[in-house]
Amino acid sequence: MDKKNIEIILTIFIVFLGSLLIFSVVNGKVTVFMIIGALSVTYIFVHYWERQFLKKKYKDEIKQEKNM
Repeated sequence: MDKKNIEIILTIFIVFLGSLLIFSVVNGKVTVFMIIGALSVTYIFVHYWERQFLKKKYKDEIKQEKNM
């Protein structure tokens, strides 16, 4: 594994823990539904973040093709 993959995994883990913490502070205890909620928040975040990343990468590739 290179450094980039480790950073991505850490970011996902931090988002998951953060959303789980927010849900548990609101209710006072951790339940299965909160874990599912935290997972869904993490999934939405990762999906959006991945789209932004791919969009930027795609723009960079178009720029490189135009320069050639």
